[in-house]
Amino acid sequence: MNVFSKLLCRILPMPWTQPKLTSNGTFGGNNMAVDVTYHDTTSQSNSNGSKYYVAFMPNSGYVGQYTDEESGHNGYLRIWIYYPKPIRLNHIRFFVNNRETGQTGPARNVKLYGGNSRSSINVEKGSTTNMVLKIGNVDIGKTYQSDIAMNEYYQYYMLHVENLKAPFDDRVEIKSIKLDGDYEEFI
Repeated sequence: MNVFSKLLCRILPMPWTQPKLTSNGTFGGNNMAVDVTYHDTTSQSNSNGSKYYVAFMPNSGYVGQYTDEESGHNGYLRIWIYYPKPIRLNHIRFFVNNRETGQTGPARNVKLYGGNSRSSINVEKGSTTNMVLKIGNVDIGKTYQSDIAMNEYYQYYMLHVENLKAPFDDRVEIKSIKLDGDYEEFI
């Protein structure tokens, strides 16, 4: 594109639609990709193994985390999301699964972070660097959804979810994740 044609172009926000994921994908690639990391787990409760993409709509699976209450720590799961183009999110939706009554509990201290690399998202020791949305607690069997007001466009997002460190509610599971937003396009 020469300099003259660049001057005639405009950058407009274009709606981004979350695709139906059929694999976890590759971070840094040309398609949306997802990954999950766990902390302080005695077992992972994702019955789909490492197929994390099944937790994203319209798929019907879930990702989960389990921490034995005897460990003395809250466990957490971090759902990492990569977009090939920077996305400005404007809406989030997810469901806190209630698959195992008496075992699965609410989602605690839920936060959404964004950044231009995975390493730019710092959530250790209560950091609020790159925090996009502080969601808080979401009860079991409930859908959380919220509009997001942000100006930044990020390629990496991370949904941080903690379980409740208590007998019988030491498992947390998330499903039906749906993110909406837009990206910038030259026209």
